[in-house]
Amino acid sequence: FIPGVGFIASLLAVFALVGIASSKGRVGGTGLAVAALVLGLLSTAFWGAIGYGMWQVVNKFSSAATAPVAALITSAEKGDFQAVRDGVVTYTSEKLTDEKLTAFKDEVHDKLGAYQSSPKGLFDLISAYGEISHLMKPPPQNGEPQIPIPLRFEKGAALVMLEIDPTQQHENDPKKSKTLPIRNITIITADGSKIELVDSARLPKSNWNGNIEIGNGGKMKTRGVPVKIKTGD
Repeated sequence: FIPGVGFIASLLAVFALVGIASSKGRVGGTGLAVAALVLGLLSTAFWGAIGYGMWQVVNKFSSAATAPVAALITSAEKGDFQAVRDGVVTYTSEKLTDEKLTAFKDEVHDKLGAYQSSPKGLFDLISAYGEISHLMKPPPQNGEPQIPIPLRFEKGAALVMLEIDPTQQHENDPKKSKTLPIRNITIITADGSKIELVDSARLPKSNWNGNIEIGNGGKMKTRGVPVKIKTGD
């Protein structure tokens, strides 16, 4: 069940069946060739299903986590500060003055340059995590839930720690366009320096004490309650 071998085995089995049929009885082994064809097709279907599942997970991760973080950074880069405030939970939004967002924008530009891209596809995602693996450290105990996200900037790759507050998932504000309840983001550069959207010490604790569960179809729950994620218009 090595990836790709099943497809090759299926082709060889077909060639064998054609050769056996054209031999007019001189060559045997039809049963073995059929068995090889069936096993090859099963192996191909197995790896195809795994590949499709992994593709679904990567897409879900991109739409739920990577895309909103990239949107926050590009909005700040363009000076669209209201879009940044709309992308985070209310208590964080209230801390984001124009002065603070200007300082965030300038610091990101000075240390990293312009935002370039997020990983595209599974192999690019694995490669991107490899680029910033030296920056990844165990999360602090009793800290807020964090998701590590690799992004690429003009001056190189950086690790973005996405901090979420699952207790804000039922926040009913039609002006919000967030996919996850974003509490804060911290960008860690190649030299280990940190750029926070807002000083975490100024934010209230989330009172979140559960785990994030990934269920069927990639649906996220905390303490058994679904986390609402907007995946499109």
